[in-house]
Order: sequence, then C-alpha cells, then structure tokens
Amino acid sequence: MTFNNTDISVGVSIVSSSRITIANSGDYNIQFSAQLVKTQGGSAEDIYIYLKKNGSVVADTNTKLTLANNNSYTVASWNFFVTSLAGEFFEIGSYTTDQHIQLEYDPSPVVGLPAIPSVILTVNRVG
Repeated sequence: MTFNNTDISVGVSIVSSSRITIANSGDYNIQFSAQLVKTQGGSAEDIYIYLKKNGSVVADTNTKLTLANNNSYTVASWNFFVTSLAGEFFEIGSYTTDQHIQLEYDPSPVVGLPAIPSVILTVNRVG
C-alpha cells in the first residue's frame, strides 16, 4: 500500500511512498484502514493483506478477505504491534490474483460529505 499525504508526523516518516520508517527504537502500534472495492466480475475473489519488516514478510500477519461480486466494498482495518530499531521500516503488503480488486479513493461520495481516502495509516509509539 502506498501513502501520498501526511497530516502529523513525529518520529515516523513515509519513504518511497510505502515504507513506514521509524526514527527511534521502541514499540509501536501500526494501524490502518483500507477501502477495498471489486470493480468487475461476478465471482468471489480473495485479497491477502500482511505486514513486512525491512522488505521481508512478518510471520503470522496475513489476513484473507473475500469480495463477492461486482461493486462489492469492504474495509480492511486492523493493527500490528511491533518492536523496531531506529531506521527500520515496515510496509503493508497485499496480494490478489484479481486485478479488479482495488483500493478506492472517492473524492466526492455524496455532496457535502468529505472524501473517502483509500488508506488511512496511524502509527503510535507505545513503549
């Protein structure tokens, strides 16, 4: 997953659009929510979302979501508690064989309401 905007950042930065880079050693809670949509097709398809640390998959972090048919929406939202050394980075990875499962940004879902971001990321130091 990639991140294009940052609201507030202290000790955490986004590098190369996807690397959640930690400036200070410690324990962190990495939380995200992602708006997923299946744009075409009538059969159920899966997407897998997992955590990577320094480019390697982190064991036991994968979750499978199934989108049933055309115009199926779901929100993937969970968090990972991690221990990091200064300079290490994390990424939220995904895998699907269906090119029609996508992250969706909607700039104007309903007149007067705010946009729906494709991904929201929050990282808090907890220790």
